Order: sequence, then C-alpha cells, then structure tokens
Amino acid sequence: MHAWLGTYEFPHGLPGFPGSTRWRLEFLEAPFFLLVAEEDERIALPLVAPELVVNPYRLHVSPETWAYAFGDPPRPEDVLVLAVVAVRDSVAASTVNLLAPIVFDVRRRRAAQILQESGEYPLRAPLFREGDGRARPRAQGR
Repeated sequence: MHAWLGTYEFPHGLPGFPGSTRWRLEFLEAPFFLLVAEEDERIALPLVAPELVVNPYRLHVSPETWAYAFGDPPRPEDVLVLAVVAVRDSVAASTVNLLAPIVFDVRRRRAAQILQESGEYPLRAPLFREGDGRARPRAQGR
C-alpha cells in the first residue's frame, strides 16, 4: 500500500515500553494508523498525523536530538511524523500527544519518539473539536 508502512527499529525503545524496539506501522482506518510492538502484538498505539489537530504543525528538534535519535539526521523527504492518540472512555474525549510525536525515517526504517523543544504544543490536545464527533484540522493557535 504505502512504502512507509512496515517495521521500524526504535533503538532507544519507547517510553513505557523499553523492551520493545521493533514496531510495525499499519494503516488502521482513515485517519488512524496503528503502531504494533513486534515483541508483543498485544501492545499497539493508535496514531494520527498531527496536522489533523494543529495545522500547520512544525517539528522543533535540535541537531543533538537528531543525532541521539537517528545518528545522521534523516533527509526531510524521508521524515514521517505521527502523534500518539490517548483513547479515553468517551472517544470524543480522546487526546493527541503533540508534545512528543513519533518521527519515522522511512528510508532507514528507524524511528523515535522525540520531545518537542519549543514547548509550543501540548501533551494532551483534544482530538475532536468540542461538540464534533469527527477529527479534523484546527486553525493554528486554537
């Protein structure tokens, strides 16, 4: 389907899942993706494009963070950025972690969860607009 789907190496693991370093990115249903731990497929994280919540969404990463996460920084055309969705009891109350997106280097098949250094984005941004049952882009700053 898409060349960027498939297995990625997370050399530093993911927070909360330090033993899981190989994760498979799958398409779930628009606009959602699923990141499945290959070591334990019962562990899966729903993801969305951060632009679905804040558009435009900008990644603020220092050269030191790129080096730690990937060694050589990925080429811009090889970067895919997705954000983890925290599904709540009420789907309408679900939130998206815009502060620490997952960054994929699709060419080298490596990925890392990277903490945004600007402090511009929240840890728990609402996935849905109030009173709306669908995820859709928000205007910048709202």
